[in-house]
Amino acid sequence: MTSPAGRFAWEAHADLVVVGGGVAGLTAARTASLRGLKVLTVSKGGPTDTATQYAQGGIAVVDDLNTDSVESHVSDTLAIEGSKGMRAADFLEQVLDEYYEHKGWDKATGLQRRAKLVELGLDDVADVLAAENALVE
Repeated sequence: MTSPAGRFAWEAHADLVVVGGGVAGLTAARTASLRGLKVLTVSKGGPTDTATQYAQGGIAVVDDLNTDSVESHVSDTLAIEGSKGMRAADFLEQVLDEYYEHKGWDKATGLQRRAKLVELGLDDVADVLAAENALVE
């Protein structure tokens, strides 16, 4: 590939290209890499030029479903003292429900739902995830 200005050229081959070097992009890249894919991550700038820095209150996730859960995440988040802008537990639960619905994820497992991938025209990705038992049918 040659840049529009013609100043440099490069070529790369990957199974997956992740656009974005923030927490979400790097998490996706790491997950794919651990599953054996060759991953290329591209970003608009340097390592600190991401939207992650704008996350208010930090980044927290449900990490390991064997030792963590959405419920404990909500409980931990609400237990933070002095957090500005925190809402009542029922509001946070509603936001989580809407987020999982929008993304097409199963709230209980955190896995992608086949229907959402099909809706996006990603049937082949759904098949790969299903073969890995990493998809909710």
